[in-house]
Amino acid sequence: LPGNTADTVHFALTTSDTIIAHFDTTLVGNIHAPLGDDYAFRVYPTLVQDQLTVVFRFPEMTETAHLQLMDLSGHTVMDLSAALAGRHEGKVQLTDIPLSSGMYLMQLQAGDWRATEKIIIFGK
Repeated sequence: LPGNTADTVHFALTTSDTIIAHFDTTLVGNIHAPLGDDYAFRVYPTLVQDQLTVVFRFPEMTETAHLQLMDLSGHTVMDLSAALAGRHEGKVQLTDIPLSSGMYLMQLQAGDWRATEKIIIFGK
């Protein structure tokens, strides 16, 4: 089934197994739209082994912008806020991710606005 672009995929398991599914990322706002009042946040890929990219935009500079990678309990495991310093638009690349396999949440907060994306780290 790799590469299948159908909206619905059906299959039957004949034995117990682990299934990992990779879904398209969710875009909050339009990252390619002209700058304006839009907020945008995208993390890709969401199924990651060693590196990921975060693309972001918020309307104006803010002292309260935070970018954090959290475990499913909500505990911050990496604080990437320093990468946002003095920026309201851009890209942050994270390489050699020092975390064990599992599901994590990447959260961007700018003022009162907040968006979160799920990330699965595998192969660690």
